[in-house]
Amino acid sequence: MTFNVTNDGTSVHNFRVIQTELAPADLPIANNQVDETQVNVVAGVTGAITVGTTQSVPVNLAAGKYVLICNVSGHYQQGMHAQFEVTGP
Repeated sequence: MTFNVTNDGTSVHNFRVIQTELAPADLPIANNQVDETQVNVVAGVTGAITVGTTQSVPVNLAAGKYVLICNVSGHYQQGMHAQFEVTGP
């Protein structure tokens, strides 16, 4: 699977795929961001996704629950997260 992530906003964003059983709004926070040392980040964009650009993120995900987030300071708390589940092989 490939995520094509486009920044149509007015500020820089990033993109993380986290495998977790936690609800999307319940990830651990430190310094106004999700504490990535306490979650299982399985894929994402390590740098910034600048305004008007698209980045492709290929991933091979096992069955389980995942949360997509923007982990730029404060963005996760503003609701920039979504949950999805992979089923099957």
